[in-house]
Amino acid sequence: MHRGKIAALSAVAIVAAAAAAYQLTRPAGRGNSEDPAKVLVVTRDRPTGTAAMLRDAGFVAEEFGRAALLRKAEDELDPLPPSEGDALLQLADLYGYGHVVFVDPEASAFEGIDLDGPVERLDQARFAVISAGDLAFPHRLTVAEEPPPYLSDRFAPLVEAMFAQPALQPVLEDDPPTIATVRLADRLANGIDTLERIVAAKDRVERVVRAYEALVSDVPVGAPRTVADPYLAGRMALLSDGSALVMGRRFQFRTPDAVQLEVAFEDDVEVAYLPAPGEGSRTCGTVARQGRIPASVHPRIVVADDGSSLLVRRLDRPVTLYRFDPAADECPLREVGVLPPARPHMRLDDAVPHGDLVAMPTVHGEHAAVSVVDVASGTVEVLGMLPEYDIGTIAFVDDRFLVAISKPRSSDVEPVDRITVFDREDPFRVFDLDARNFDGTTRLRGLAAVSGGDPSANSPELVVLGDGVPSPVFVVRGLGKALQRAVSSAHKERGIGAGALRRVPLDAGVLTIEPLFVDGFVSDLDVSPGGTRAAFVLEDVRVQRRRTVVVHDLAGGAAGTGKVIELQEGVVPRSVVLGPGGRTIYVDARVRVPGERRGHVVVPLFAPVPGAAARPAD
Repeated sequence: MHRGKIAALSAVAIVAAAAAAYQLTRPAGRGNSEDPAKVLVVTRDRPTGTAAMLRDAGFVAEEFGRAALLRKAEDELDPLPPSEGDALLQLADLYGYGHVVFVDPEASAFEGIDLDGPVERLDQARFAVISAGDLAFPHRLTVAEEPPPYLSDRFAPLVEAMFAQPALQPVLEDDPPTIATVRLADRLANGIDTLERIVAAKDRVERVVRAYEALVSDVPVGAPRTVADPYLAGRMALLSDGSALVMGRRFQFRTPDAVQLEVAFEDDVEVAYLPAPGEGSRTCGTVARQGRIPASVHPRIVVADDGSSLLVRRLDRPVTLYRFDPAADECPLREVGVLPPARPHMRLDDAVPHGDLVAMPTVHGEHAAVSVVDVASGTVEVLGMLPEYDIGTIAFVDDRFLVAISKPRSSDVEPVDRITVFDREDPFRVFDLDARNFDGTTRLRGLAAVSGGDPSANSPELVVLGDGVPSPVFVVRGLGKALQRAVSSAHKERGIGAGALRRVPLDAGVLTIEPLFVDGFVSDLDVSPGGTRAAFVLEDVRVQRRRTVVVHDLAGGAAGTGKVIELQEGVVPRSVVLGPGGRTIYVDARVRVPGERRGHVVVPLFAPVPGAAARPAD
């Protein structure tokens, strides 16, 4: 029995001796014993707030500039290690730091150190975390780069890099192995919560991304989808060959706390050219240097009805006109020139381009006029000089004639709007059509002129929008014939009132005016080149102001109810444009951020028009 006790005691002594031998011979640091939660932050000699963030997470953290720490190392370490990184790690070991965080590290500072981790990512890293002292056999390296796209927290990657360190991994286990680990986990509870929030944020944003892309890109066949990258929010200009220019800002979905969601936009507006909708885009350096414009100058694009030219407006430069030019290299545009400096009488906000020309309403004392600028030559024409009317929407009929809505502003004239046609060959002559010719309406709200039509084939030449709910819409044919008669009649009276404005009535009997059946309020309209189709943004005021897009076929007359372009729930159309032949429709749409009540982005979409022929019938 005594022999058994002696044997047992001998075994205990052997184990104890082995443990003592291991403690004496194992690799170990110097100075104070290392605390895994004690962190030294090394900066490039400027405050970064990194230590404060780590303290909020539960770490014991201090922040010093690299130069000051190297001077301290020269005083404390003998011999001084040859590399900066080794000197700083040994200094951290001396004072009991378990980890060192290097802000904006450089790989060259760690030459000669055996680092276990992604050394090749050091130069790209925002933070590098390296274990020190007793935790440094070998030195464990984890890195943190730019914040993930889903989280608007610049320190989130550092939290992930800290808890990726082997010495801190046990605190993340559901059943910590030791009492010391439980206590450490309690100290770092805020940091662990942050780490869990990062995971939740990623899941939250990924769900929103999937739902958003199901609205605009991963859509059923035939449904509107994004013209360009779904994460390029902005407006589109359709050029005359069916290619497109998109001016917008790239964005990402982010969350600050895994609960709230925000749409984070880039600072610059990108100008992208697409040879065809839905295909790859390329930068358009013609319109903007390197295809980018600061968002702070609020750039805006206005395109001609026929896609022959476009205006670019921005606060820091004059308004610039560009012509469509298929021979251009980068994107099919060339700069024509700039408009004259804005004057108080010029309504640049309402300017519309057409080839080398730009037209805008102007006010000259008590008279309203249309000013036409030939940007290539610099000449300016003033047309009309209406004494008792204001000028609203303007459109080019062709290179000679312009059409506009004129509205009475004087009580001395009838409170009835007019369709007014201006003639560049005779600036003191206008042709008028009383609004009452449109089923007795007195107020007009918009119009669209048909480009590329054939008057001899009795194709539509004008679509007019009246005021009211439902909105009265009319298709006008025979405008060219009516103008020919009016011009011929006016020539006979040229000598009467020379130099004064002459108003010549258009013969409504020559015109064919057909109403379109539109059941709702029209907030935007467009007509395809050649007049084959008309499209509308239609608002149903009876159903929570629900908006839809409707396309009418005009080739065989104005009868029918039109084709509805089905939009996904949460996609709200703002404006529409029909492509060549009316085969494709483009919609600038406000897309609600899934799961959010207020957040939205505006993106251009496109879809084939149901029943449209592969080639235009006209």
